[in-house]
Amino acid sequence: RSGGIPGVIDDGQNGLLVPYGDSQALAQALTQLLNTPDFARQLGANGQQKLAATYRWEQVRTRLETSYQMALKEKGFLS
Repeated sequence: RSGGIPGVIDDGQNGLLVPYGDSQALAQALTQLLNTPDFARQLGANGQQKLAATYRWEQVRTRLETSYQMALKEKGFLS
């Protein structure tokens, strides 16, 4: 659970989140994935679906364009 990762990963739905620096929790999560390959595959499939729905180029382009426009307005280059 670090940086923007929790905003992308839904714990138990499309990945597993572990506390930053907690090697025991990481080992437990990896063991869970190794012991339950169907669950691991489902996490992967769910992750692919979320990425395809959330991070399509058109959506990313729109967000990026909006960010640039806001930055240019703040600097006085656009009105």
